Amino acid sequence: MEEINRRVLVIDDMQDIHADYLRVLVETTESSAVDALASDILDGGYEGAVSKAGFDVDCASQGQKGVELVEKALAEGRPYAVAFVDVRMPPGWNGIETIRHIWQVDPDIQITIVTAYSDYSWGDITRDLGDTDQLQLLKKPFESIELLSIATSLSRKWDLMHRMKLIEQEFTIMDGHGEMILLLDGKGSDRAVGEGVLESLGYKVLAASDEQEAVALFNANRDLVDLALIDLNSGGDAVKRLQELAPELKVILCDHDPGNHLGYAKRAEESIIVKPFRMNILSQRLRHELET
Repeated sequence: MEEINRRVLVIDDMQDIHADYLRVLVETTESSAVDALASDILDGGYEGAVSKAGFDVDCASQGQKGVELVEKALAEGRPYAVAFVDVRMPPGWNGIETIRHIWQVDPDIQITIVTAYSDYSWGDITRDLGDTDQLQLLKKPFESIELLSIATSLSRKWDLMHRMKLIEQEFTIMDGHGEMILLLDGKGSDRAVGEGVLESLGYKVLAASDEQEAVALFNANRDLVDLALIDLNSGGDAVKRLQELAPELKVILCDHDPGNHLGYAKRAEESIIVKPFRMNILSQRLRHELET
């Protein structure tokens, strides 16, 4: 099973509090109380993974520094799943302002506000940050088991939401922006379907039934063609001809047999599409090729 994201960011102006977080979330522990709680939650299937796996924790003493760490984590492709943010952090941003900036950078982080005071009611907090299920409250001083259980549940929640987002993206249909596609397919019915699909996605289409027609259309519209979509059964040789004429031309190959692409495309392993088309896959591949 794939590892869940156990990256945690702590933003608190007190260094001794940082040490408490590291002790609870990073260091190996044999806490019987934690083990008992995890065993109850997992219906007896727990063998110490929650308390002994450890979290990857970074700490910042001010909100501005915390936001910089969020930006850096995203740039590295290692986003934080959970952040614990103190409310009072003089002389810089308070916790509410810090969270607002964090969510502007990475709206997916699950955040817990940590405070020993009653400066803000829950109504004040939600009025400032919105009514969201990505936010909860932890009062200081907190128990180790309380902190560990929150970090564990929120990291799993982040992982679940991330997986759901990936599934949603997989089925997303991406529209074109009027780019010109050279379509080569020797089968009339397939060519008509392909032309209709491309036009419905917002593309302009030049349709050809054979290699000679495809090359002629390309030569007549060289400055207008943005990409060629070629059925290998109809135009295997056309791929080589077009790449000789325009080495930088973006090409997507399609075939009922994905093994037929070998030797035709410079980046064939990335550009083959298996027929019949799934509109979401075709639309996403088109955008990927046109935007890279």
